[in-house]
Amino acid sequence: MILNLTIEGKQATQGSKIPMPGKRFGVKDSCKELPAWRHYVALEARKKFKGDPIRGTPLSMILVFIRPRPQAHYRKDQSVKPSAPSHPTTRPDSIKMARAIEDALAGVIYHDDSQIVKHQILKRYGDRFETRILVEEI
Repeated sequence: MILNLTIEGKQATQGSKIPMPGKRFGVKDSCKELPAWRHYVALEARKKFKGDPIRGTPLSMILVFIRPRPQAHYRKDQSVKPSAPSHPTTRPDSIKMARAIEDALAGVIYHDDSQIVKHQILKRYGDRFETRILVEEI
């Protein structure tokens, strides 16, 4: 195992673009929290991973995005309603959250996110916003 990390905090997404008229490259990410989130993820990974970024090795990544249930999912006694979904199926989508994590760890854990050849991405409900990251060599 290369990295086993849990990060608390609301996840940001990467991948949705908005047009920038008059700019040479023309687009920017629509999530304004993205730069701070990527910086925070990289900082937490640096605390746990000592050494140079891994080069050329194929990697496996498991990401678990945990989000709190909306209050509408609960009964008055705070038990979960039987009609409440078992997993979050609303935005943000898991691929866009994964992109933000992969890019944040590039240059910290691995040289380039193209080294990730196997992905497992899960979204589930929990008590608070949390992201669990597991990176392993294949």
